[in-house]
Amino acid sequence: MQGPFINSLLGYELLFFIIMNLFWICLYYSFRKKGKKRFGMNAKPLVSVIIPVFNKSRHLKGAINSILKLKYEPKEIILVNDGSTDESEKICRDYERKGMIRFLNFKRNRGKAHVLNAGVKASKGELILSIDADSFVNSNSLERMVRHFEDLKMGAVAGVVKVKRKKGLLNRLQIIEYLHQAFQRLVQGFFDAVLVLPGPLSLYRKSAILDAGGFEDSTLVEDWDMTMKIHKKGYKIVSEKRASADTVAPDTIRKWWHQRVRWSRGGIQIARRHTDIVGRSKNRALTRLIFPLHIMWLIIPMIVIPTFIILFIPSEVVIGGVLADLTLLFTMIKEFLLTGTASIAGMFSVIDKIIFNVVDLTSLGWVRFLGYTSGIAFLWFTYTSIKSIERDFTPRHLLSLVLMPIYWMMLNIVYLQSLILEIIRGEMKW
Repeated sequence: MQGPFINSLLGYELLFFIIMNLFWICLYYSFRKKGKKRFGMNAKPLVSVIIPVFNKSRHLKGAINSILKLKYEPKEIILVNDGSTDESEKICRDYERKGMIRFLNFKRNRGKAHVLNAGVKASKGELILSIDADSFVNSNSLERMVRHFEDLKMGAVAGVVKVKRKKGLLNRLQIIEYLHQAFQRLVQGFFDAVLVLPGPLSLYRKSAILDAGGFEDSTLVEDWDMTMKIHKKGYKIVSEKRASADTVAPDTIRKWWHQRVRWSRGGIQIARRHTDIVGRSKNRALTRLIFPLHIMWLIIPMIVIPTFIILFIPSEVVIGGVLADLTLLFTMIKEFLLTGTASIAGMFSVIDKIIFNVVDLTSLGWVRFLGYTSGIAFLWFTYTSIKSIERDFTPRHLLSLVLMPIYWMMLNIVYLQSLILEIIRGEMKW
């Protein structure tokens, strides 16, 4: 099954994967002091907080209350309802009557880009804070993000988006996934080159949005599209890791799959739509490294799945040896329990032999060795992501950490489906 060509192809792919994980880790430790710069703005510009609302009545009150508790002033809150069919409009009206928010209401669903543009047009602030209606912002976040705008070339600041904790393995895995994303944004921000501004928490300079022509619905990821357009206008985009929001993540596989397909399709659309950024942005880190890496990661999943199938299906010889050793081990345990004749040292010797059969590099070959090494590199990357954002690595992260390679494989399967859907151009809404 594994010919010389296949072995070489898989080996190069795994080597690339190892290098990329180590690359992000090395960049972080080399430039993290740059991210500790402190700002001190004398003036406090008005911030317009825009919350697009579409059928989020379950979480909307919590999102609004988190904005009301923000310590930063002055600010205004604008809720824009995009034709919700649940209780969202009623909740917005209640807050409006109390004079706590401004409210724009669309009876017909127009799409998130249209809603955001309406909020920007109605806003009075110099800065625009965009959050999702199912996200809950930390009370100190806005003040920490605003400080970056003493730099007149700062176009936007990304906050850290974390998953609101719930019970269940899917929630735990998404917590780690979001920390991966936050870690990469943090490193990209060291070079003023954040690739994606997250919808749940991003602060924009209003003039940068207007210079970029506003939000568009030409892709499924209007926030990512806006990020690229702001870069093209020559603005900087950084990440503020001390500003965070907890967002509600999908709690079923079906919802998770739908969301990730939309994100993946959006990534493909961004690659197609913004390839000209290489000639339209002076940010070398963005145009020569970060955006090209995004293009490369669109190709990698096409060979990742067969890679893992080949790497982690053991040969018949290995399976036969392990089964024989397991049978011997169970026999020794039985004898030890019944008669006490089997030695503990002998049992440990058999266990050692089982492990050796599975990971013996001479039988696995260099391709499999690279496969296991890439897994270790990925786990190290995950560990660094957790430590860089949350600082403390706790036992609750352990199970998720071990299962992340499987979760990452699921994401690659999602991508392959997204690629097929993008080819046939099926429609999707937010």
